[in-house]
Amino acid sequence: MNFEEKLKKKTGGRAFFYSFQNVPWATRYEGLREAGFINSDILTLSEVKFKDAEKLLIDVLSTDLCYENEVMSKLSARELAKEFMAFQDKQARFFTNSNVPYSNGENAWSFTPITGATIDTGLMVKVGKQLDSMLWVADID
Repeated sequence: MNFEEKLKKKTGGRAFFYSFQNVPWATRYEGLREAGFINSDILTLSEVKFKDAEKLLIDVLSTDLCYENEVMSKLSARELAKEFMAFQDKQARFFTNSNVPYSNGENAWSFTPITGATIDTGLMVKVGKQLDSMLWVADID
């Protein structure tokens, strides 16, 4: 089973992986819109370090974004997050629409979703001058 299938199965479809082809970072909002994401024009992204990016993924995969209920064990979420992070190029930079610094322990979920969901967040990966991929979690209230 590939990573995308494993992610979908373990998260019940609330998380997804998307790989972009030839989308310059400078035109990322157009690339997101072409890929079917809405509200991309109002999306504000903040860069996070590798360690914070991995922690964010563990938290959003394991916790319902609307009600903060556990939906997956931290161990399972950590395995998925580590697998995603292991795919990344050494020069990868990570961006999120969540409040940062994420490690402050405050509620970091976004209320300007780019999907049709009530709330969504995750990581976008920039490699060089390209939007490379994203792992995104979306929940409906």
